[in-house]
Amino acid sequence: MRLLDRTGIPVTLIYGADLAAGETRAPAAASRLLRTMNSRSNHLGLPLPSGHIAVFADRAGESLLLNESGVRDLAVDEELEINLGDAPDVQVTAAQVNHVNRVDISNARATQVRFELRLRLPEGGRVVHADRSMGTKSGRPIFRLTLRHTKL
Repeated sequence: MRLLDRTGIPVTLIYGADLAAGETRAPAAASRLLRTMNSRSNHLGLPLPSGHIAVFADRAGESLLLNESGVRDLAVDEELEINLGDAPDVQVTAAQVNHVNRVDISNARATQVRFELRLRLPEGGRVVHADRSMGTKSGRPIFRLTLRHTKL
């Protein structure tokens, strides 16, 4: 059943990874998500029940399905994030080198991308040192980066 059919919603495309402290990871695709606010100014502004959402893009005058994903209940003026699946052109590798967690991110896209690295720390854990500035989101450390094209 179609509850809401809106166009012209401003969104931000974010690439990212969600890693646990100390996690090692062979090169793997980053995730992609669309982010917006559930507000009137963004052509939304209604309490949204949990369910499924489909995202379409216009290609040569045709609607192309990009992805379908689940969404949780969402209040007005709350941030909405829509999963778009994996992005194989942005890769994330994680390793421990001399007791230091290292994360490498490569961008094979022709354009720069916004990237967010979200960390899961154990109870009482904290980041002792990082070579990039760090923020928090939902009580967790987050690194927000702009990645330029990387030649592989």
